[in-house]
Amino acid sequence: LELTAFVGSPQYRSPEVDAGINSKYDNKSDMFSVGLMLLEFYFLDKSKQIIHQLFVQLRDGNSRALNGFPDSIEMKLIKKLITYGAESRLSASQALEAISNPGKYLSGSFSFANKIILMIHR
Repeated sequence: LELTAFVGSPQYRSPEVDAGINSKYDNKSDMFSVGLMLLEFYFLDKSKQIIHQLFVQLRDGNSRALNGFPDSIEMKLIKKLITYGAESRLSASQALEAISNPGKYLSGSFSFANKIILMIHR
């Protein structure tokens, strides 16, 4: 199976996929995309323009783009999923484990699932 450099929607691509580094594409690239989607859900009250600007800054490696936003446990998970360097990013299994056992990777408890359920029912 040969992986291609440009897969997925450009707005949700991980930095390594955006750079066209085929050898770097793995499930952590997908987790970056998942993190961006969760960020979008988390900030439903923000304009599309603000979300787009955040995405661009995060894909460019600006780790300070999220400074000033609440440091909730949900945001801690999102930050671990959208870490610029794939080697520091949570894998899918680690993210699931962090949700069921936050103490291993995060501190606090989740209300995010409730927030997603409410958003789906809008």
